[in-house]
Amino acid sequence: MKGLPFCADMMLAWLADRKEVTRRLMNPQPSEPCSHSYQHPTEKWWTFGDNTGRVWKPRYTPGETVYIKETWGYDNKEYVDLYKKEKWRGEPDPRTAELFYRATEPEDTLSIFPKGFWKPGMFMPEWASRSKALVVSARPERLQEITDEDAIKEGVGYGFQMNSGWPDYLHIKNGICELTQDTARMSYATLWDSINGKGHWQYTDRGKIWHPPFPWSLNPWVWRYELKKLSGTLPINIDDFICDACGKVISDEDELIIGEDCKLHKRCANGLNT
Repeated sequence: MKGLPFCADMMLAWLADRKEVTRRLMNPQPSEPCSHSYQHPTEKWWTFGDNTGRVWKPRYTPGETVYIKETWGYDNKEYVDLYKKEKWRGEPDPRTAELFYRATEPEDTLSIFPKGFWKPGMFMPEWASRSKALVVSARPERLQEITDEDAIKEGVGYGFQMNSGWPDYLHIKNGICELTQDTARMSYATLWDSINGKGHWQYTDRGKIWHPPFPWSLNPWVWRYELKKLSGTLPINIDDFICDACGKVISDEDELIIGEDCKLHKRCANGLNT
């Protein structure tokens, strides 16, 4: 199952049923002019092309279930000792790890967590997630096409008490909004720039990848996804994440190989075949 990451503010809006839409950057961006965009006749999603002949498809397609990623941490001394000793690259055992979520952790308790405790949402495995969503629709559009109504559906403004205006996400310190915007649309613009306005490095299994900045002012192409939160916390069978060969946790969806009667790490399956 694919994961869909949310920042802390948007995670709070999602948990409060105040977020039902999210926009994700097309990367790489199409060349101009764009030659066509059309809706797939049977699968109900859009493909998109430019004058190079390249075609883009959304990462998440309608009817697909995704799990929500967020900043998280865990308390599992046995795992930490194992990691230091064996340099085993993986995740804590879900049968013994105590999970924490940064978005809903009270501010007055954050000081008790050691440096390096919190893990970015991009590294959250499915078993650690506390929410899942159904993708209802996906379509391409320009970022600045967003309306005030859709910005509210994005979840902007939730969690802030102000006499007037909408929060400026570029000017929030210690949970206090120091500047406001006149409309929900411009509030969303500051939210977008707080996430995508600066370039950043991403560490992946394929190495370090640089993502260039795509601020609001560039009006990039994005995928607009409509989501439906699946009710309640879905039960997870922890045994579904344990490799039948080595007994360790299968932490990455790409490592999982499912046979007729077993679940294996890719590396373990390769070892059995040699």
